Amino acid sequence: MKLRSAWPVVLLAALSLLAPGVFAGDDKKKDPEEIGNRDVGKGVNFFSLEREIALGKQLAQEVERQAKIIDDPVIAEYVSRVGQNLVRNSDAKVPFTIKVLDSEEVNAFALPGGFFFVNSGLILKAESEAELAGVMAHEIAHVAARHGTRQATRGEIAQIGMIIASIAIPNYIQSKMRANEASAAQSMRNIATAELVYSSTYGINFSTTMLQLSGTGINPDQNNAGLIDEALASGLKSGYIIQYTPLTTDTYGHTATYSLTADPQSASTGQRHFYTDQTCVIRSNVSVPAGPSDPPI
Repeated sequence: MKLRSAWPVVLLAALSLLAPGVFAGDDKKKDPEEIGNRDVGKGVNFFSLEREIALGKQLAQEVERQAKIIDDPVIAEYVSRVGQNLVRNSDAKVPFTIKVLDSEEVNAFALPGGFFFVNSGLILKAESEAELAGVMAHEIAHVAARHGTRQATRGEIAQIGMIIASIAIPNYIQSKMRANEASAAQSMRNIATAELVYSSTYGINFSTTMLQLSGTGINPDQNNAGLIDEALASGLKSGYIIQYTPLTTDTYGHTATYSLTADPQSASTGQRHFYTDQTCVIRSNVSVPAGPSDPPI
């Protein structure tokens, strides 16, 4: 993606605060020459700027506890530079802290007090720097107008914590759950494929444990096959518990049939349960542990 200069849209930061219509010379809120002096955040507000910043900091810490921050210095510096240039040409009265979240959702949000988060999905989807800056300018305008704390003052938000809950966390949790589910399904495929390779390589049907499928792959044998990584063999990956169970054995005591299940560690790590066996058909259930009678994915 090539991002072109954002400065044709700097004016958008100002326009997003204005009512539609023609600029009036005697109304400085409609005059772009007055940006920075227009008191767009003026109104009944029980929150001082200092308290608003403290609130935003608290909410931002909650976001960072539940989300993954991209700390690549090139990405972080670029996004921060675009945002800070917009802030300097806005009516914002608070300093901004801008960070990038590792999330596929095409979104950005700014918390009270200037704590600003931009999803990596937005950066990847934006076709130009101007497009990225336009979205960022809109969110900066919300902070400049102090919408969050002014709404809280009017009683439209019963609990101030709902600001973060309604804007950011549900979207992030849902995205993370879907990613965990996709990872679990892929893990099932990887293990089932490894079992087929194990069986054809050593001619003893299937493994007794998943640990036999792992190992370094150096001088592999039936107890150190090197077909899957040790993290997957441990049975815990991406918020899912993966369990391998031998079901029947052949006349030599080797595993002839098995079941493989993947279940979310908690309600917040995933919703779907998965099942497969020596047929390699992955099945799922959204409410209870999956089994051989559930539909394939």
